[in-house]
Amino acid sequence: MSSFYPDVGPTAAFDASGKEEDQRVVVIAGFVSSAKDWISFSDQWQKRLAVDGFSYFHMVEFAHSEKHFAKLKGQERKRRALLNDLMEIIIGHVYRKFALNIRVPDFVTGLDEEFRKKYYLTTYSLLGRVIAAEAYTWHREEKWNAPLRLVFETGDDTRELSERLRNDGYRIPDFRPRTDRVDKQGIIEPGYIPLQAADFLAYEFFLSSKRRIEGLDFDARWAWREFRRIAGERGMFSEKSITGARDLFSYIQAAHSTIESLANAVEKGRKERDET
Repeated sequence: MSSFYPDVGPTAAFDASGKEEDQRVVVIAGFVSSAKDWISFSDQWQKRLAVDGFSYFHMVEFAHSEKHFAKLKGQERKRRALLNDLMEIIIGHVYRKFALNIRVPDFVTGLDEEFRKKYYLTTYSLLGRVIAAEAYTWHREEKWNAPLRLVFETGDDTRELSERLRNDGYRIPDFRPRTDRVDKQGIIEPGYIPLQAADFLAYEFFLSSKRRIEGLDFDARWAWREFRRIAGERGMFSEKSITGARDLFSYIQAAHSTIESLANAVEKGRKERDET
C-alpha cells in the first residue's frame, strides 16, 4: 500500500482556485474520507479515466479542451458522460465537502501589508488555516480515534500556510501534486488522486463565487448543483470575519508571547536556584 494512503484514519484533500494577484476571489475546497474509501475512489477514478484514454483529470484543461483533453473538443456527449461518471465516483466515496472563499479586495483592505507579513497571511494561507480548523472540528465531532491527515495540493503558498498552522498549534499538512511529476533528481513523485476531486470542486466553487459577486445565478451550473448533494456548507469570508481574524491572530501571538515569557522566567528561576 502506498505511503500516501495510511492504513487508518481519515484524510482531507484540498485544492485552491484563483490567485489574489489577478482575481477578485480565491477559494479552497476539498473532501474528507477514510483511507479505505480513498483507495477505492482512486482505483475507480483512474479506471474511468482510462476508458477515454486519460491518465489524470484537471478541470481547467477539461473545461477548455486543452492539453490532455484536446481530443474531447466538440464531443459534448463524451464530455458529459465522463463528468457524470466522475461526479458519481466522488459522491459515492466522500463523507463531507469543505468550501471556503474570500474576496481579494476585502482581504487587502481588512488586513494591512505589515500585518499580513507578520502573521504569514495570504488569501491562500488564511483560507487554508480556517478550512483546516473546520476539518478538525468535523474530526472531533465524528469522534474518530485515528488522527486526521490534511493534504494540500503543492505549488501554492505552502510556506505561509505551514507557518500559519504551526504557529496556531496545528500539525503541518502534507503537500502533494495532484498528478505524477518528476523532481529535479529525476525521481517520480506519485500524484495524490483525491486532489483531482478537490480540483473539480474548487473549480466549480470558484465559478459559483465569481457569479455570486457579479450578481448572477450562482447555482446555475450542473456540477455545482450536484456537489450540493454532499454534506457540508460553503463559506465566505465577510469584512467582519476578516476583522475577527485579525483579532484572533493578534490574540494568539500575545498568548504565545506570554507563555514564552513565563517559560523564560521559570528557566531563569531554576538557574538562580542551581547557582545558590
